[in-house]
Amino acid sequence: MAILFQLIGTLIKWTAIAIIYLTPVLSVWLASSLAAYNNRSTSLAVLAGVFLFPVFPLLWELWAQSKRSKGSRSKKRILTWGDHLTLRTLVINFVAIAALLVWQPRLSFVALSTRGYWMLGDLQGQTAQLI
Repeated sequence: MAILFQLIGTLIKWTAIAIIYLTPVLSVWLASSLAAYNNRSTSLAVLAGVFLFPVFPLLWELWAQSKRSKGSRSKKRILTWGDHLTLRTLVINFVAIAALLVWQPRLSFVALSTRGYWMLGDLQGQTAQLI
């Protein structure tokens, strides 16, 4: 029974981590759909996605480590380096998604529904009808 609970706990943890690391994809999808809807280049939104993960979370972690090393006392860390990176990725991308939704709330949903498939290109025929 303990093994079953451990397996379920591991599955829940890895599912949560996968969802958290998919937030940059959602951020880029929303930003690029807004760009495509406004007939603008989507490459800037894709480039911003590189900053949303891994650049900004890594910079935040490096800054926190340098700040922690300057402290007089060294506390034992509860969370691992990966846990910190995961949580920072979630926070940064949540802020990015929230900012886009606050900035253009109605247009965001219109852009996702009408131009959210822009990365698939110009589909023709039966495949296009399925989408």
